Amino acid sequence: PTTTSFETSIVVNSDKYTKQAIYFFSGSNQGFTSAVTTYDFTNSKVKLTVTDAFPVAPGNGDGFLIFGKGA
Repeated sequence: PTTTSFETSIVVNSDKYTKQAIYFFSGSNQGFTSAVTTYDFTNSKVKLTVTDAFPVAPGNGDGFLIFGKGA
């Protein structure tokens, strides 16, 4: 993982997360939000890339929510 890209075990094989907000509610990035810019599903893993870097790379067990942005 990096501050702008990481893998997760969420299982969705379609691009449902691009342009949506990701918010960390636990871990070193708790309270930080960014927008998902790319989504890649490979080898049963989802890789998310975000626009604004998080302070540190997400770690195993860090909790986050992904939700759509309202206009």
